[in-house]
Amino acid sequence: DKVLRKSRELLTLMTLDYIEHDATAMDVVRLLRFDPATATRAVAILSQEGFIAPANGYRDDDRKKPLILSEKGRNAVAEYKHLMIQASEFSNETLGLKRSQKEINKQLGVLAFISNRTEILASIKPGKLV
Repeated sequence: DKVLRKSRELLTLMTLDYIEHDATAMDVVRLLRFDPATATRAVAILSQEGFIAPANGYRDDDRKKPLILSEKGRNAVAEYKHLMIQASEFSNETLGLKRSQKEINKQLGVLAFISNRTEILASIKPGKLV
C-alpha cells in the first residue's frame, strides 16, 4: 500500500500491533520517541486510509483515545510480518546461516530484554537519569 511506504506510518501501525492492548498515539510517542505531532500525523493518515479506527466515546483531539487496528490494518501487519520473515530467510540462505531453535530462542530472549529495557527508559523523562 502506498501509505505504508512511509516509515512513519508503517512504524506506527506495527507499534500499535505490538502493544496489543488499548494503544494510543501517546504510546507510539513513548515507544518510538516520536514527536507528538509526528504521531498525530501518522495516526490521522492511518485512520483516513482505514488502517486504524479510534475507539468510540473520546474527543477527536484526545491523543489518549485507544486506537484499534481495522481488518485492513491487521492484514497489512500480517503481510509486512510475512515479508520480513521471507527476507530474513532469504538472507540466511544466501549467507549460508542456519540457526538452531536454541539459538533463535536465545536471540528472541535478547530482543525481549531490549524491548523491556526500552519501555522502561522511554518512561523516564529526559534529564532525569542519574
